[in-house]
Amino acid sequence: MIESNKTINVLGFHTSTLSREEILTLVANWITNREDSHHLMALNPIKVCRARKEKALAIHIANADLLYPDAYGIAWAMTQFSGTKYPTIPGCDLMYDIMKLASENKYRVFLLGSSQAIVEKTKDIFQRDYAGAAIVGIRNGYFKNDDDIQSVLSQIINIQPDIILVAMGALIQENWIEMIRTKTRQASIVIPMCMGVGGSFDAITGNVPRPPAWMLRLHLEWLFRLFQQPFRAPRMLALPQFALLVLIKKIFKIDTDYHFPATWHGDDLGMRSEPSTQQAEV
Repeated sequence: MIESNKTINVLGFHTSTLSREEILTLVANWITNREDSHHLMALNPIKVCRARKEKALAIHIANADLLYPDAYGIAWAMTQFSGTKYPTIPGCDLMYDIMKLASENKYRVFLLGSSQAIVEKTKDIFQRDYAGAAIVGIRNGYFKNDDDIQSVLSQIINIQPDIILVAMGALIQENWIEMIRTKTRQASIVIPMCMGVGGSFDAITGNVPRPPAWMLRLHLEWLFRLFQQPFRAPRMLALPQFALLVLIKKIFKIDTDYHFPATWHGDDLGMRSEPSTQQAEV
């Protein structure tokens, strides 16, 4: 996302200060104006630390149209660097907001990712709770080969939904979104809003329970996930690393930002990479 007076630099990534309501207004404008295929992207500390090591993910983050603070750590960092308190905007809740917007405006929605059973159940839930939205297509997140991938991309191009929700793991879903954006531009069409939603389909269907309200209030969602899925322990090491980088920058005025190479440009490695043929853990 490009630096502006509506962003705060979080270790090199310019994160939006817009409220949930303002983001919804922006999404509605994207869909009404249909000027380009936009990428709405969640940012969390694990993704920031991973991007510092994985150039492809860093490029996707930098090229997203809007980054929002999906986790408490990002909102905390925004507060440290600005002196203004900003709330967390959980991606699953923002997805609900967008589906409500879709229902009110009869937007067309395509669901991509997760298992076949989960994406079908997600469709049923959305059709029940957001009846005004048209679910114009669904596809699970498992692909046999490149022909299978290209077939799904062609299906999306032919349907031309207003919104695509991509429920895959980090980097895989971003690769898919960038591939969709590239294909739409080549075809001179617009799919106004693409949003990676990670494991949200699993959460709303009950396949992976969401944390209780009291843990959300205390910003302990990470602990709830760790109890549920102990294999997450290594990736959780990014949380203290992220906090340390923020504090070093704030207290000692040392530049701990991620910096792209001077030769980097928008078509660099990662921007046009093919989506994986395998569904990532979410």
